Amino acid sequence: MSNQPVVEKRGWMRTLVRWLATKYYPTIETTGSERIPQTGSVLLCANHANSLIDPVLIGIVARRPVRFMAKAPLFDNPLLGPPMRALGMIPAYRGSDDARDVRRNIESLDVGAKALVDGLAMGIFPEGKSTDQAHLEMVRSGAARMALQAVAEGADDLLVIPIGITYECKDAFRSSVWIQVGEPIDVAECLAEHDGKERVARRSLTQLLEARLKDVVVHLDEPDWEPWLDDLQSLAEAPRDANKETSPPLKRRKRIADAINYFFAKDRPRAESVADDIKAYRDHVQQAGLTIESPVLRLRGFRVFAEIAWELFCLILLFFPALAGTLQHLVPFVIVRGLAPYFDQPGRKTIATSRVFVGLPAYLLWYAVVAWWAFGYFAPWFAWTWMIAAPFCGVIAIHYWRRAGRVAQLIWHQIQVTIDRKTLLNLRQQEADLRTELRGLAEDYEEVSPRPIKEFRPSRKSQIGRIAGRALVVLLVFATLWIARYRLFDDPLSGSGLDVQQISQRRMTALVDADEQELNRLIDELDTLEARATRLQRDFNDGNRSFTNQADDDDLREVLRRYMTHREALLRIVWKYQRYAEIENEELRLRTFLLEFTAASMLYEASLKFVHQFGDRSEAVAKLNEPEPNWGIPAGLYDTIRHNLASPQNIRMFELARQYYHQEHVQQQLKTHALLTSPPYDRFHNAIEDAEATIREINDSVSARVIQVAVSDLGNLIYHAQYATQSLVSTWIGDFKIRQPHGGEPLIDKQQLAQLSEVLEPGDILLERRNWYLSNAFLPGYWPHGAVYVGTTEDLKRLGLDTNEYVSKHWHKFSANDEEGHPHVIVEAVSEGVIFSSLEHSIGGADSVAVLRPSVSEQEKKDAIVSAFSFAGRPYDFEFNFETPSMLVCTEVVFRAYGGNAGTIQFPLEEIMGRQTMPAINLARKFDEEYGNDAAQFEFVAFIDGDEVAETSRFVTDAEAFRNTVDRPASSFVQSSDPIALKSIGPLGRTLAFLTLLAAVWAVAAPLARRLRSPKLAVSNEPESTEPPPGQ
Repeated sequence: MSNQPVVEKRGWMRTLVRWLATKYYPTIETTGSERIPQTGSVLLCANHANSLIDPVLIGIVARRPVRFMAKAPLFDNPLLGPPMRALGMIPAYRGSDDARDVRRNIESLDVGAKALVDGLAMGIFPEGKSTDQAHLEMVRSGAARMALQAVAEGADDLLVIPIGITYECKDAFRSSVWIQVGEPIDVAECLAEHDGKERVARRSLTQLLEARLKDVVVHLDEPDWEPWLDDLQSLAEAPRDANKETSPPLKRRKRIADAINYFFAKDRPRAESVADDIKAYRDHVQQAGLTIESPVLRLRGFRVFAEIAWELFCLILLFFPALAGTLQHLVPFVIVRGLAPYFDQPGRKTIATSRVFVGLPAYLLWYAVVAWWAFGYFAPWFAWTWMIAAPFCGVIAIHYWRRAGRVAQLIWHQIQVTIDRKTLLNLRQQEADLRTELRGLAEDYEEVSPRPIKEFRPSRKSQIGRIAGRALVVLLVFATLWIARYRLFDDPLSGSGLDVQQISQRRMTALVDADEQELNRLIDELDTLEARATRLQRDFNDGNRSFTNQADDDDLREVLRRYMTHREALLRIVWKYQRYAEIENEELRLRTFLLEFTAASMLYEASLKFVHQFGDRSEAVAKLNEPEPNWGIPAGLYDTIRHNLASPQNIRMFELARQYYHQEHVQQQLKTHALLTSPPYDRFHNAIEDAEATIREINDSVSARVIQVAVSDLGNLIYHAQYATQSLVSTWIGDFKIRQPHGGEPLIDKQQLAQLSEVLEPGDILLERRNWYLSNAFLPGYWPHGAVYVGTTEDLKRLGLDTNEYVSKHWHKFSANDEEGHPHVIVEAVSEGVIFSSLEHSIGGADSVAVLRPSVSEQEKKDAIVSAFSFAGRPYDFEFNFETPSMLVCTEVVFRAYGGNAGTIQFPLEEIMGRQTMPAINLARKFDEEYGNDAAQFEFVAFIDGDEVAETSRFVTDAEAFRNTVDRPASSFVQSSDPIALKSIGPLGRTLAFLTLLAAVWAVAAPLARRLRSPKLAVSNEPESTEPPPGQ
């Protein structure tokens, strides 16, 4: 034998089965795995609870190839035999299988011993059979025989290592496993202790192995007490001592089992008395229709309802991915649950193995068939997305329906105890008495078997607290730096003003005279403007005006424009006379100072009122920050003014001027030159006094303003980042088709497009639909898009609109053809913004289109066309908010062009997610509701109706056909006259849908049938009580 340690390659087959095991049991906790050497001879001996899964888990914890002894009949299986032999597994001949072959075990043990001599790892289940009970069966001598033979043949360093495997619920998919590696046994040392007497050493080694296996498995000396083990897991409390280790559920189960063994051995009467109390409590709980682990027995009052509310919230949040996962996996799930029990042995020992062996081909075949259909039916990107997301949704679905079962049980239990409060109180008292009794037992057992002292290992709560603390420090530092930058990098009003020394006194006097008259006028106009702004604000607050109404919006824009004009005039005066101190003539110097300080005071007061008057309404602030190119209003007006008010240098300069103004000698000089009470100076002083009164009344510090600005800017930064993300996602959704039928070509052909162009007139409203776009799923109704037909360049010249300022501004771009050489005739809002489109690009790419003609005067149509042109270049509004005309959605172009409910047409707006908006289907509904009425505001022009099933379209001049689209569903899947509406998915798709429907019926009917046959199942405590039990 070579002195070099043998390193056996794991191989692809072991890697595959171990990977599958980690998917079935995703949480595998190991203890003591470092005790297993990675090279050299080792014999791994484990309890056997889960058929062929146990060897795979041992291989995972060993982290090296392990050869196992397995029962001989498995090798006769045509599916299992070849791979088991390829993995080096050795048949074990059991009397329970065939008594005639038992003697052949000597040959198998010889093969195993030889593998150990070769430095390989062997695995064996010394009980000789698998079991469902929390009880280690008698350990047989085969493991000791093999180990001693290997030592005798030269494996001097051989270790026998006990391994305990504990399952949370071994037949439950996605449950947990705990694998504990025990203290290794040196076989050569054991043999030496018995002076080389093999028979004595074999007996001793077998007994030692059994003892150490009991140390690492959940073992009850009397397996009949296992039901009490389950109850105690629910009733036993975690240790109150913070220094003691709090065990995970599987480790707690092990400690409780050891405690049961101890008390039944040392103080049986006391243990039996407690067991009788637990049984009585269990019976009372079941009589009340509850289970011992039901939360309603522990949670009280608000906590119960909080628990239910939280669980329901999680179920609502995960409903759609769980639904997708259920639909994808329901058929193979039902196949596995229907076929796997036929391969099971009595008990639960082979359930997981059977499900894996049946499920693997079933799920792979189903995925292959679904992928074949999906890639043939959907666009490739959608098919790939679905197939990649399906496994994750499947995992969500498994946990979802288990959780739904627990929530349903919790709600039912809560209803029961609400009706019978007396029984609940009695049960809670009985449980409290039991817990007190169990606490005494735990304290006694603690003295005999102390819990391990908690290692200095941060708990999850402490880790979360530490992370939260660090995050808080980072946030505080960030907030400090963010606010500090407004002081360190102040941006005051800049400019040095007029060079007064280079201007003659006569010229300077003329300038001052003119600006004094201007300032006197501004005092009156600002008062008038403030009164008008106050009335507007009151009307908006009272609901008498609306931001969606174009006339109301224009009134607000007019006030803003006037305010901007007055603000710029005041700023110009302040800027002009900054260098007043350089004027030699005292009277002229005082006049320029008074002029500048009055303008600054009025500007300060107006800015304070502007900011504080609207600052408590976020929608008003957003409105005041909107740009409006047609009115010359820039973006961020409100924020700009607030920034100026928060500028320390601006405030410092104003405060210096204010202090100078109130100095006694300055007041005396003003009086000497008759600049106090004579017109217009008396009004200037009154304006200063009013401004100071306003400043005192508002009384906010510069620091407070800086913080408000900093918080506002941070909010804007977060909002813009969120909006940019929303825009990207919305653009992606809007640009992708989930299917590309009929060769990817639209249903509307060129002949129909030419026919439509002959009936179109400038000012017509277009409704369009493109089938199979992902965005259709998020928009209500059949019609998702609207646009305005503005006509050709010749039409605009004929109407005399080519010289209009808004039209001429965009004339060069509009009059040029698109990339394919087609003339622009449409204004529409798409994800890129408000653009000019050709008939071929906009309607030619659609599957259905309808044309409505507004019943308005020719002048209103001209105004609508001009308004549509004025919107060109504005960004798309991904928030679909009709109160923000600075950004527009498709139907908002139509809405704003025709007056925004301030003109003849009254558009049907509706509130969706707190925003006023108008889906395109509302235009069709308005036409349908008003059809045949003399006051109808739309005329029907034409309708090209695309038929997705027939893959054709027809030109319709009958209004009834268009009216029927109001009731058509939005989904392209059901756009057909077929009653079943599944014709488009093809024969394979219909087959898959039918199988899924059958599986759904079976999944619902089978549990109900079982409950009707066996009333005991109705109060079952099994974690998977909603799933089919094995064997049925």
